[in-house]
Amino acid sequence: MKIVIAGNDRSIKSILEQYLASDGQQTTSTGAGSDALRAVQLQLPDILLLDAGAMNAAALDVCRAVKADAATRRCKVVLISSRSQPIDIITGFSCGADYYLSWPFMLSDLKTTIHKLAAA
Repeated sequence: MKIVIAGNDRSIKSILEQYLASDGQQTTSTGAGSDALRAVQLQLPDILLLDAGAMNAAALDVCRAVKADAATRRCKVVLISSRSQPIDIITGFSCGADYYLSWPFMLSDLKTTIHKLAAA
């Protein structure tokens, strides 16, 4: 699987990259917002792990843009957020996310999510 990890926190991106690489995934990381969208458009990954922090508007806009573009809409989007209220999860899915993970989560949960999305 080709996975783009997008967000502003370098340490989180590094942890996710190392963990997913150890699972045999091909990963690259990028910044948030327009950097994330550009990476998806250029690399056409299977999955975008999008760190939405506290559900910031830029991350939600990236999710919407990925799903609105015929060239990128097949990319599965996993929103990762520090918010876990039902309204936040609903908002994430309404923007087109295929899956929503709330911090903190077990890395094994992320691995399971990626394998489920790959099989879908």
